[in-house]
Amino acid sequence: MMCLRLALIILLSTALGASSTAVVAQPRNAAPAPSSSPASPYNPSIFCDPSTFHVAEWYDISSSNPAKGTLACIADSNRYVCQYDMSSGTLEPSQPSQCSASPSLETAVPSTSEPCGYRCPTTPSSSSSSSSSLFAISGLLNLDNIVCTYKNGAICTYSTTSGQLLDGQDDGCSISMAPSTCGGATRRRYRREDNLTAMLKRKAAAAMAPMQS
Repeated sequence: MMCLRLALIILLSTALGASSTAVVAQPRNAAPAPSSSPASPYNPSIFCDPSTFHVAEWYDISSSNPAKGTLACIADSNRYVCQYDMSSGTLEPSQPSQCSASPSLETAVPSTSEPCGYRCPTTPSSSSSSSSSLFAISGLLNLDNIVCTYKNGAICTYSTTSGQLLDGQDDGCSISMAPSTCGGATRRRYRREDNLTAMLKRKAAAAMAPMQS
């Protein structure tokens, strides 16, 4: 399953050259009714270094344990993938040589050093059970979207600049605003570029297929 995900991530990274023709997703015109209680954010224990990596994916994660799972970071220039253990923040065994070429790459960025921002809700709706909790998160570090994939098959994409649920989402995505780890206004450090939401959703759906079979 890990090889499948890595292949999908690499294909996504390779396709970024065509981003100029991608359609920009817009926030919903009629957002779903707000949840009766605030959504809980999933804040991973580690992040990719945006000065080196272009794409980030957290997978095999646990909504209740931010230190469980693996973080895969892709460098845009050489198309290599570095995987980090989320419990220690260090490189997984047998990583490409580029991942240890610099001491700064041997560990991921801890959540304590990451700016606050909008995060994936731990479940796709306020009424979801633990069986619908997060399974994977995909994000392009230079775009303003994050794709949240859940165990029940729901795939929800949020703007990391406004927190809004973007248009064309699954019926299971009823939380209209992503929860924030900031006390006030939220602004992530992503740069505005063309939106590849559709591509991220296809990749996330493909990653879910082996788990649901």
